[in-house]
Amino acid sequence: MRVPYKEIALYALVKWNGVEEDKALEMIDTLSNEELEGKVWASGSVNHAIDSIALKLGLSEEDKKAFSDACYNGPENAPIFNQVGNLINNQKDKEQFVLGILSDIHDGWVVDNASEKTFNKKKDRKQLRQYLPLPLIGFNEVKSDLIFLKPILASCGLDTDSLLLEGAYHAQLYNFLQNNDLTTFDKLTSRISEGKKFYPVLPEELATKLMPLANEIVHQVYDNWKEKDERSAITFLTVMSEDLKRKHK
Repeated sequence: MRVPYKEIALYALVKWNGVEEDKALEMIDTLSNEELEGKVWASGSVNHAIDSIALKLGLSEEDKKAFSDACYNGPENAPIFNQVGNLINNQKDKEQFVLGILSDIHDGWVVDNASEKTFNKKKDRKQLRQYLPLPLIGFNEVKSDLIFLKPILASCGLDTDSLLLEGAYHAQLYNFLQNNDLTTFDKLTSRISEGKKFYPVLPEELATKLMPLANEIVHQVYDNWKEKDERSAITFLTVMSEDLKRKHK
């Protein structure tokens, strides 16, 4: 088992950069973290994961530093991994705990990728939906962010059950839609057009660019659900149906 950063870098080299696995393994064994980072750009999300875990578990600054150092440099059996694992195991709802960390990773990504260059790239690729809160981006996107967290949890002795996590995610989506009265396409469009009021982590300039594109973004959200996360599409239609039933009572 490799330290988390090395495991994440290996995945990124093979899956994102198209490096042959044998070559990627050689790079993992011979390159420094700094050299790897120049190729995979993973430390931002790794740091967001570490910060989120430390905050949620109430780690001291000393323990947070030890945890971060172990995630990047090891050793693989660093005592801090066992300490963090025990604290996570004490959480009442581990799936929701994990989703909370993934939400923080995603929020961090939004802030880190708010530049005009990235915005234009996402706009051209019809991926502006990625600038929305975690419950709306689809479980397919959440699974992509899981690569930054799963190796960290594994080093803490924790397995990640994708099926349980998926179920928790869709329950969270249902509650998010209900609690925010997002029961129609028009309501969802209206809320997205509120920018920072709807999604406070958005940098001001990015929010200003997204607000007039709310209708386009809603269609991107639903198209992504239909194509890659049908269960989210069904959840949305269920909430719409429940809203109609309430109005016609």
